[in-house]
This record gives sequence, structure tokens and C-alpha cells, in this order.
Amino acid sequence: MKVYGISVSYYTGKLEAYLRYKGISYELRNPFSHQKRIREQAGAVQVPMIELGDGRWMSDSTPIIAQLEKERPEPAIMPEDEVVRFISLLIEDYADEWLWRAAPCRGRLSSGTEKPDRNAE
Repeated sequence: MKVYGISVSYYTGKLEAYLRYKGISYELRNPFSHQKRIREQAGAVQVPMIELGDGRWMSDSTPIIAQLEKERPEPAIMPEDEVVRFISLLIEDYADEWLWRAAPCRGRLSSGTEKPDRNAE
């Protein structure tokens, strides 16, 4: 499996953590070095994307993981209990859609417009 992603992408990190947990071997590639081929095969360059051995392409870490989980269910990553599974999916969606937004703001002042002067005493 080829994973097209970059190290600064939270979603690439999420997918890589899943693949390592499941013991699925993969090759990490920089999508920008292969963007012409990706556009021809998949239509657009997104991060992360995977190219499977059978020629299928997928993008977006959540549906990629959902599909791989169907194909390789053991060890399962989702709880068996339906209520706990639902809560798990809510937390995953919240993290995907909201928690990443605070990460780029690290180091800013409370106004959110300036970076602190590291040399100030």
C-alpha cells in the first residue's frame, strides 16, 4: 500500500497510527512529488491518500480507515458495544473537525494576531 501524505498533517499521522496498530505495511510518499500521477489516477491531490495494490485510490483518513477495517477486521479498533461505538465515533468526528483548529494557534497572544517576542524580558 502506498500512502501519500506529509509529516505535518494530523490526518496522515492518524492514518499512519492506524496502519502501525493493525500491522499493515505501507510506503509513505510525498504527494507533491507525485501530483501529476495522482491527478491522473484519482482526480485531485489530497492528504492523505492511499493507492491500493488493486489500483483503487482513496482519500480522507476516516473513510480510508473505515474501508480498511472492513477488509481487515482483526484486531478491531471499534468497540463492540453499540453505545460505546457511537461515543467513539462522536469523539473521532469532534477531533477531526474541531481539535486540530487550536493546534496552529500555539504561540500566539490572546488576541490571536501576534506572536510573542521570544527575546522580550
